[in-house]
Amino acid sequence: MPVPIHEQAKIDKFFEEIASFEAAYRYPSFRFIAIRHKGEWILCRGMVALDLAPREFLPHFEKADIYAGDLALSEIASSPREFLKLLLSGSVELADRALKFPADHTGNHTAIHFTFDGGRYSQDQAGKLTVNGSNSVYYISNEAEIIRQLKTSDGAFQSIQELAAQLHMDFDSSMYIHVDVLAPRVAEITNNSCVEHEHAGIELRLSGALDHERASLALRGTSYSGRELRLAMPPMLWKQDDAKDWRCAFDVPFPDGKSVACTLSYGNFVQHQQIITEPLSLHDPLRFVYGQWNSAGKAFAEIIDRREAGGRAGEDFEDCVAAMLSLCGFRTLSVDRLPGLNKLAPDIVAADTKGNLLIVECTVKLPKADDKLGNLFNRYKAIREGLDRAGLDHIQTLPVLAVALSRDDISSYLGAAKDAGILLWGREDLHKLKCSVESKSANEIFDAIKAEKFMQDLS
Repeated sequence: MPVPIHEQAKIDKFFEEIASFEAAYRYPSFRFIAIRHKGEWILCRGMVALDLAPREFLPHFEKADIYAGDLALSEIASSPREFLKLLLSGSVELADRALKFPADHTGNHTAIHFTFDGGRYSQDQAGKLTVNGSNSVYYISNEAEIIRQLKTSDGAFQSIQELAAQLHMDFDSSMYIHVDVLAPRVAEITNNSCVEHEHAGIELRLSGALDHERASLALRGTSYSGRELRLAMPPMLWKQDDAKDWRCAFDVPFPDGKSVACTLSYGNFVQHQQIITEPLSLHDPLRFVYGQWNSAGKAFAEIIDRREAGGRAGEDFEDCVAAMLSLCGFRTLSVDRLPGLNKLAPDIVAADTKGNLLIVECTVKLPKADDKLGNLFNRYKAIREGLDRAGLDHIQTLPVLAVALSRDDISSYLGAAKDAGILLWGREDLHKLKCSVESKSANEIFDAIKAEKFMQDLS
């Protein structure tokens, strides 16, 4: 049955908005979780990622009543548009089976289009389309049996959400089965951009599949006195890097300049907006005051390396982690210290300047002592679901367990942490965080943690 005209218009609008840079999406992929229902596989959650670069695909997972996979979209359809036609027909044919995508009780599929042009972008995305089907409660009624199968698998997942996390997907509490189509931004203002020594140094990156002549940058400067400053824009000279992406770097004279608001567009579509300033170590008064008494970071090091676990050791360690995150530019809240919440809330919630959240639990003992991994996962899940219900699904969240032990001491827990989508920090990782107090911004640290490049490789 054809999708209603007003729903088709949302799909058309999504492709219309990304049309000028769609050529960059050369490696589209499809991840999914399907549930067996009355002898058919029902596509309950799916994600079409319009990838800019090739990547390794994740292994498929299959039990009697649950099936999850990750594959190139070209194995199913010739293009994302053709894939959506299959999806809206109610069935997606894989090599060995069909994934059914039933319509709702009216016999229709619905669509939601999120636009991020004009500054309404979401982190790394340029666009998002969600296609909804039937009510999900019809197909996940045997959740207890599915969880039993997950727990007896080689991966020993505790929930469907843990399986979804391994696929870098969310299995949220949505009422409807649905598939998201995610279009990442194709251009960015890199973290190498900053204001320093009366100059603004700006570096841009653009997908190598696109025409750099269609990229444009708008700058608006602000002085220390609050005046708006005119900036002379030099020619944008692009060169290809080793990954064949386009890069452009230049300096703009900026006397008495405090910050520059940058808007990078491609084909008249805003891809990235960023306010660049001096390196944080030059102008952050908290770091300055901290350095007056603790320039070598000895206080933090002593707490991180402390051997005893009794007395105030746990509270001191939590305070230490919260302080380091705060000095790195995160806004932190020690939620568990609030009266009445200590048994329900995480130890620390830390937000970067984009609103992305680190959900942090701290312990001076082995993680199994207080079931820290399980408690953290449940608290992270509650926060994630709350954000999604509030329409804040663009906020990224990462669960972190900080342990005052060496990585050798906690090595046996890395596998369980990875399976739950939790980052596990040992003493060595916390010393890296301590060293970042003077040199890294919260946004840089969050992005690096997300990419698993800042702390440790969990693979």
